Amino acid sequence: MTRRARRIGFSKYPTMFDAAVKALGRINAVVSNAGYSLMGSAEELELDAMRHLVETNLLDSIQLARTAVAHMRPLGGGRLIQISGGAGQSAFPGLSLYCATKRGIEGFYEALSQEVAGFGIVTTQVEPGAIRTDFCRAGVLSPELECLSQRPSGHVAADGEKRLRRAGRPGKDGERYRGHV
Repeated sequence: MTRRARRIGFSKYPTMFDAAVKALGRINAVVSNAGYSLMGSAEELELDAMRHLVETNLLDSIQLARTAVAHMRPLGGGRLIQISGGAGQSAFPGLSLYCATKRGIEGFYEALSQEVAGFGIVTTQVEPGAIRTDFCRAGVLSPELECLSQRPSGHVAADGEKRLRRAGRPGKDGERYRGHV
């Protein structure tokens, strides 16, 4: 593994919020769009890479929401917006752990919305449809296991990347995945 996404770190969220409140007076809304992909079949993924992905895509978003709730609750409300995607609803070969983190954050937000509604805090999950970005290139590709290279379909992560790229083109597989709020 040679590349990692930059993480702010759990312990810095309260300080970050305090600085924002000092500068702005109040935070009414928080948008979380943390995430990167880790491509490879489940068997190929390295444990350290898996931990980093779960911390970035799931735990960092959860901690940001928790910090925001602690700020918003005494003020009587606010809005938490979590960006997710098709991987929160559909599975893609070669992206098993990425899909798991997106489904995890969606489940967390569904429960959180019920926990905080009485405090005037509203949650919104945004699941945009496929869009053309460099998401696949920005992801981390796991090393391929020799025993898996003999598959007729080749490296499962490459297959997953091709599917994601196709999903970004109108008229292809992506038409099945429409964003909703």
